[in-house]
Amino acid sequence: MNTDIKQVLALKGFPQDCEFVGYGIVDNDEYLLSFDAELGTIQRAWGNAPLLACTFSDYEQASVVRDKINASAKICEMFENNVNRYITIPSNAH
Repeated sequence: MNTDIKQVLALKGFPQDCEFVGYGIVDNDEYLLSFDAELGTIQRAWGNAPLLACTFSDYEQASVVRDKINASAKICEMFENNVNRYITIPSNAH
């Protein structure tokens, strides 16, 4: 685990054995669980279980999907260990 991740985990109060798993999309305490943009229609599912939330490996990919489905939703960072998934929404998230 690199030093930057250790510092983020310590700052957020997350367990040190967490790993960054990707970016998610959250809106009103609900996480994007699935997304499909086929044939010009957009299908999506939301839920309040962050463990089931879909993750994106890079911020830009999450941003593109967010803008297609709900531009006011926030992009969050997801960390997890063998017990739980931890979510943080950067203060500059839009």
